[in-house]
Amino acid sequence: YPGSDDYQTDYACILSHIPEFDYYLYMGMDEGSLGTLDAIAAGIKTIVTRQGFHLDLGHGLTHLFETYDEMLEIIRSLADEQRRRLAVGNNLTWECYARRHLLIWNAILGGQERTIPELLYGNVSWEPNISKIQGGKEGISFWLRLLYPRRILSALSHWGPLKTLRPIFRRGRK
Repeated sequence: YPGSDDYQTDYACILSHIPEFDYYLYMGMDEGSLGTLDAIAAGIKTIVTRQGFHLDLGHGLTHLFETYDEMLEIIRSLADEQRRRLAVGNNLTWECYARRHLLIWNAILGGQERTIPELLYGNVSWEPNISKIQGGKEGISFWLRLLYPRRILSALSHWGPLKTLRPIFRRGRK
């Protein structure tokens, strides 16, 4: 944007774009940037120098720095955060989903339910509250019985759109 001779129009254009920023970066070592106030007002995260009136903005600022090394550390931490988020997405595949559920079902069928968190997440301390999860029922057999075909058919026959088929289901059982 080349700007114009009308500073108010130019400023309005700048303000209209600030909400699209990921971060507002200011590296000047002077008394501070008024653009920082615009960024804070727009709810944009900031990376600004630790000096001038910036020091009066307290929790409104996201990241402060004085030296190149401090700024570099901020940028690296943001890149690492982004990498971690992307890594989570890389594991959201049908293959990973299937592998994880195969681990879970093999553990259940082998009576090793308590090993599931370690299988999925490594060495994790996890103690499920079975009584809350199972409503006081003991053992996994209660939950496996829910998968019996007769129970599934019963549940489907109570589902609103299929209620009209309930008489057909009843006739088939007699």
